Amino acid sequence: MRTKIRSPHSTASVTAPGRLPGPTVASSHGPLGRIIVTSLTAGAVAAGALTFGVLGGATESTITGSTLVAFGASWAMPAVLSTRLTSQPQRWALVPAAVMTAMGLVLLAYAPSEAGLAVMGWLWPPVMLVLAGWMFVHLRRAVADRRRWLLYPVVAVLGLAALGAAVEDVVQVRDQHAFPMPGSSYDVGGHRLHLDCHGRAAPSGRTGPGAPTVVLENGLGEMSASWARIIPAVARATRVCAYDRAGQGWSEEAAHPLDGRETARACIPCLPAPTSAGRSSSSGTRAAAPTP
Repeated sequence: MRTKIRSPHSTASVTAPGRLPGPTVASSHGPLGRIIVTSLTAGAVAAGALTFGVLGGATESTITGSTLVAFGASWAMPAVLSTRLTSQPQRWALVPAAVMTAMGLVLLAYAPSEAGLAVMGWLWPPVMLVLAGWMFVHLRRAVADRRRWLLYPVVAVLGLAALGAAVEDVVQVRDQHAFPMPGSSYDVGGHRLHLDCHGRAAPSGRTGPGAPTVVLENGLGEMSASWARIIPAVARATRVCAYDRAGQGWSEEAAHPLDGRETARACIPCLPAPTSAGRSSSSGTRAAAPTP
């Protein structure tokens, strides 16, 4: 053991008998915990601002691509800052930063169609699932103390989201085969609209049984199948049609968000004659405004 004896004029060192100087163990230093928290917070705030503020109402590919770029930048921050400011450089974080940024730039540059997004929906879950596993392994090696628990929940959420998306893709395909689309699909100028009609309507201009046609409007987040118990009862008196708005149920996404009037204009030409030229009535659930 080496003991230092200090005096106003000199400093001497004395080694205790039987003791040899041990190796110096480098301890981690620097604000690694603050860097991790700041990076995660910056990514979440940037993604939220882009989604709900700056890019509100933009296309799915624009919002998703910008959000991925923001998350990629937030993963690059701990890699760069930890290398400059701490003794525990987190260079492994450059890999998720590169993957997320690349995926975001692809979406922004190519703006894929609905079919393209559907294909990417099958590709990104396995990529992110593998990435989450890789991040977990390298995180355990690179962060040697309890500060790794700041990142474990983020990696777990990424892995669970990827796993959930993969399961949803499989279930969706299974449901499409188990529950084929009822009714018909119509081209309404850029996308296809699903319409399912039952019952009998009177000729145009006549009243009484069979008139008017009733159009059922879905509630928020619902689809035409939610009217399954209502349609048979209404169909005994008149024709009744349930449809899916763009992006819901069996209808395709529109090129841009549709307001109530645009939705009605897209639906009316699909209604069986003489409804499109005659009288109709609409009914809806919560969060659904009646069509004009």
